[in-house]
Amino acid sequence: MTVERPRATVRAMTRLLERLTPCGPVVDPKAAERAHEAIGKKVGEAMPLVEAAWPALAPVFSASPYLAGLARRDGRR
Repeated sequence: MTVERPRATVRAMTRLLERLTPCGPVVDPKAAERAHEAIGKKVGEAMPLVEAAWPALAPVFSASPYLAGLARRDGRR
């Protein structure tokens, strides 16, 4: 006895970058700027992607020193 399973719908994948939206205000602009500069030094050629995502990332990194520190240490992740 075979059970026929429905076929999966194939959809084009979207990059996370295309789905990011700002999650709130930039509570500490100076912290966001420091994170931006530090990340920029680490990512090299990927900087255009960081720039495109920055409006959504700035509120996160300005509000969370922990997450900003992670990004500064390993910006390519």
